[in-house]
Amino acid sequence: MAFYLCLSGVLRAQEGRSAAVPQVDLTARPADLATQLGNILAAAKTGDKEPLQGLLKEMRVTNPGEWFAERFGQEKGRILSSAYTERVETDDQFVADQLLLAAKHGGDLYTLRLPDGPVAGEPFSTFALRASLTKPTVFYAASYIWKEEGSGLHRLMLGFLTQSDGRYRRLPGELIWVLKGSGIGNASPVVAQTPSADNQPDARLVKMLNLIAAAPPPPPPQPVLASDQNQRAGNEGQSGGCTLMELKTGNFLAASRCQGAKLIKRVEPTYPPLARQTRISGTVRLHAIIGKDGAVQEVEVVSGHPLLLQAAMNAVKQWVYQPTLLDGKPVKVDTTVDVIFSLNQ
Repeated sequence: MAFYLCLSGVLRAQEGRSAAVPQVDLTARPADLATQLGNILAAAKTGDKEPLQGLLKEMRVTNPGEWFAERFGQEKGRILSSAYTERVETDDQFVADQLLLAAKHGGDLYTLRLPDGPVAGEPFSTFALRASLTKPTVFYAASYIWKEEGSGLHRLMLGFLTQSDGRYRRLPGELIWVLKGSGIGNASPVVAQTPSADNQPDARLVKMLNLIAAAPPPPPPQPVLASDQNQRAGNEGQSGGCTLMELKTGNFLAASRCQGAKLIKRVEPTYPPLARQTRISGTVRLHAIIGKDGAVQEVEVVSGHPLLLQAAMNAVKQWVYQPTLLDGKPVKVDTTVDVIFSLNQ
């Protein structure tokens, strides 16, 4: 099974905290991909957000409706195109902000060509991407990985990259999660559990896939301000002006597109004194499970500066949402929350 990266140094760094962040053999990448990623890395290390955002914008898919339909079929393509169009600008901004912060700590961009077939133990995102394709397409996963003293390795996933119209296009890694648990056009799910294999896979390949290509669930869009009429409807058990577009699995929503508008108790994070003294700011992205009663039940870190993580988690654990109803019944919601730390706050 072919893959394009030797990452034994990263694996050693993951297992031994004293190891340094390794150097990637860029010759393993196609030349045009190496050029694009090299330009992004150079822009991030200058600390100037505008050119970095420009380079990310150049990697956007042109004509998403046709592009996704050609590769994923009409039904899945329609869902992915809609989600991509809605989220790509916000994701570009998030990746740019996080890259600027991460580049201050060294590190590098790492790529891995996705295997052509399923690998037991691979992350959901890589299996789902491959299983959802209707047209064979080569994808590379890309992540920025760096090491900080006392806190080990950190990772920011740029997404999945594939060549189209003469350059590589970037799909946010979280995008494929919009199909999780759905059965579109068929009785069987579009994406199933990663199948077991008779032969044990290369353990190093599995580690690389989980280190570079694992993607978190998608975040909700920016909060939508509902009208007074929609607010009343929300109090009567409707969605308060939001549309629950994700497909359900039992009594659980794979993701919510309107949780920002349903937040009824928000506790602001306490800015860590050391982070303020060292002028550290930025966005912490958290994966959260919201219970049927609207209380946050589980919180885990997706990305962010180590000095900001605990303060963000402590705050979000106290948030309360208006319970989400589906078919008149309360459901749990799997979503992602961004907590912004600004030195002006």
